[in-house]
Amino acid sequence: MTNDECLLCLRAAALDAADPGWLTRTGHWGVSSHPAMAAPGWIAAQTLRHTEGLGALNDAETAELGPLLARLSAAVTR
Repeated sequence: MTNDECLLCLRAAALDAADPGWLTRTGHWGVSSHPAMAAPGWIAAQTLRHTEGLGALNDAETAELGPLLARLSAAVTR
C-alpha cells in the first residue's frame, strides 16, 4: 500500500491542511479528535509517516509513544 492509498496517510494530509487540524503534534506523532467517535475524550494518535502497524515503528517513534500516551491520558483526565 502506498501513502496515496492509505486512509490514515490521507487523513494526516487533510489534518496538515486543516485549521485547527491536529490537536497536538510531536516529531513522530499527530493527535486529533477520533474520526469515528465524536465523544469527549476520544482522541486518535497516529504516526506522521506511513507504517504498516506498531511492529513497523522505528526506535524514535517507539520511544516517543509511551510518554505521549501518558501526557494525553493526563490531559484527557484533567
